Amino acid sequence: MSILIDIHAHIFPEKVASKAVSNISQRYCQEAHYQGVFSEYIGLLADAQFTCGVVSTAATRPEQVTAANDWALELNKHPLLKALGTIHLDYPDWQVELDRIQEAGLKGMKLHPDFQRFYPDDPRAMELYSYLPDGFVLLFHVGDDPSIVEKRFAQPQRIAKVVEAFPNLNIIAAHMGGYRQWEEAKKWLIGTGAYLDTSSAASFLDPQEFVEMVRNHGYQRVLFGSDYPFRGPGEDKAALAELGLTDRELRAIMGENAAQLPIFS
Repeated sequence: MSILIDIHAHIFPEKVASKAVSNISQRYCQEAHYQGVFSEYIGLLADAQFTCGVVSTAATRPEQVTAANDWALELNKHPLLKALGTIHLDYPDWQVELDRIQEAGLKGMKLHPDFQRFYPDDPRAMELYSYLPDGFVLLFHVGDDPSIVEKRFAQPQRIAKVVEAFPNLNIIAAHMGGYRQWEEAKKWLIGTGAYLDTSSAASFLDPQEFVEMVRNHGYQRVLFGSDYPFRGPGEDKAALAELGLTDRELRAIMGENAAQLPIFS
């Protein structure tokens, strides 16, 4: 059976899931198809015969970091899941927390510059990246609808600076390099050493434009992501298969590329 990996999904504790999903749906002007809870996502992975789903969250305040990482460590125990940790630039003793989650088995981290309100190429952020071991996975939310953001923290050109400065890290630029900023993504990230994930991108882009971006970047550095709870892994897998990619490209994007990342070793 083919390797199937969903590199970009979000699961929330049940007591806050409904509010969290409602908030992000309003924020991105997207309807969430699902509830964002553990049991539902595990069921969707199993139904679509996925090998694994990679789940993440980003602490929007420093005081959320420890609890968010504890949640990630708990999720990481499930055989169908790999979890990414988080950090906040204002969290005291962030080195100690990064050591803790790595020693407990997490080999990657999610950062959301817009929600965490930092520029990815800020000197403090660059200091943090320099602390990470070779191969560490950094998943960045990138891009946003310019009409609804006060500040554009997560611009593709800022991520490109991080990619250039830290070739030793496995950096994933979500949403094909820039949610609703795909022209900027083409200029700054296509053809770089970053991985791009397909989450909340393939369903917005014209199919021909999406395929051109994949091929111009190199399909070997494109990863499948559903962005659950916005969409499910099975439905996005089916949609991706209709866009005109070759079987070889699809197999690589749907899981073979992601399987090479250290989070699966």
